[in-house]
Amino acid sequence: MDDFAWLDGYVAEQQQTEIAATIGEWRQAGIGYAAYYALVGVESQDAIDVMGDAGKAYDLDGNPLNSFMFTRSSFRDYLIDAGKTAIDLGTNYFMLDNASLNLGTLSFDSETISAFQDYLSTNYTVGELASMGVSDVSTFNYADYLKSAEGGSYIDTDSLDDSIPGDDLWYAWIEAVEGIERAFYEQWTSELRSYALSTYSREIYLGANRSVGPNQWANIDKLDYAMSETFIDTLGYPYYNLDHVYKNARNFNKRFWSWGFLS
Repeated sequence: MDDFAWLDGYVAEQQQTEIAATIGEWRQAGIGYAAYYALVGVESQDAIDVMGDAGKAYDLDGNPLNSFMFTRSSFRDYLIDAGKTAIDLGTNYFMLDNASLNLGTLSFDSETISAFQDYLSTNYTVGELASMGVSDVSTFNYADYLKSAEGGSYIDTDSLDDSIPGDDLWYAWIEAVEGIERAFYEQWTSELRSYALSTYSREIYLGANRSVGPNQWANIDKLDYAMSETFIDTLGYPYYNLDHVYKNARNFNKRFWSWGFLS
């Protein structure tokens, strides 16, 4: 990886030509190029302007946050299109940053609310839903429910983070958002791999910075390698170490890509 920064179709054509030539020179020397992307932040002002609020997460009150999220179809489409540009320019590896997230209050955007309705109707009977406080799943808005007296009278996202409901409906919500996250990784990795193979007969490799905790392994089967910062100086090495991370990666037949320190 170098200072090309964030690659997408908004990069000027002349600059793309120069980038492709440089990556090609590196490839001839046996050096692969890794493209950087991230959840939450987007380092392309043109993309930010075009997506607008349609690519952003929303808080409990229905306000757009300053973060772009995989729950939004416009952001998913953008990441895939940007990835295809990176592949056109010669990218071999992809690194997705900010990928270890609090799913409970991740986003209450309209697409996530709708996906939760679908999840509830697929996985619960009418009677089960009624017992959980859902009288009509087709119109059920979980954000509105959480703000109601029946749902806990939460006043904002922070109040929800401070004291989660912990009932069956909340855990159904978590499972639904986990499903959205998994579907994102399936779409992102499969479409980019397919594009690289069909267009250039080239293998690409994708990973996400998902910390060294449980999140790292939740969707590791969709990724080619595990990846995280490894702050050895604050870890308390060698008494506290990352042996468990390396071993878990091996258990999943993956390698671990360390950011920040040699591993």
